[in-house]
Amino acid sequence: MISATVSVSGIVGWVGLIIPHFARMITGANHSRLLPVSMLVGAIYIILEEPTSALDYHNQGRVLQSMADAARQGKAVIFTTHCPHQALHVSHKVLLVRKFAKSIYGPAREILNEGNLSQLYQLPIFRHTLQDGYIIVPSYSQNAQSELCRLAIDQSFAHDSPSRG
Repeated sequence: MISATVSVSGIVGWVGLIIPHFARMITGANHSRLLPVSMLVGAIYIILEEPTSALDYHNQGRVLQSMADAARQGKAVIFTTHCPHQALHVSHKVLLVRKFAKSIYGPAREILNEGNLSQLYQLPIFRHTLQDGYIIVPSYSQNAQSELCRLAIDQSFAHDSPSRG
């Protein structure tokens, strides 16, 4: 009986170690392909470190959409990011890790607020509600913050209106 248990455990362990490497060999470094392949080969959780770093906005969107799709399919998606707006848009729960204070865990919409983010980044951070989500804006100067918010809000309204041409 013990030898059968060890035999099965060894196979399960081997498959658990080899399948992630197989998925990575197929996809290379492109996270937008890794996520769908991981789901196909049966991943129940996916851990990603800075999955959108060094990507343009289009590819960031593709990766974030793949992550959201995986979560909707019942997969656990865990990722690190320095972009709180991305976490706010795709995460149900977040762990805000702070260097000199106690880390905070909870619902993304509650944890990623202006006070917590301002304390974390040690500069004023503003979170504004838009029609289809939130925008998080750091204030490097008061004028810059006002201008960035105005532009973001203008773009939001322009996105919703018919195209001009």
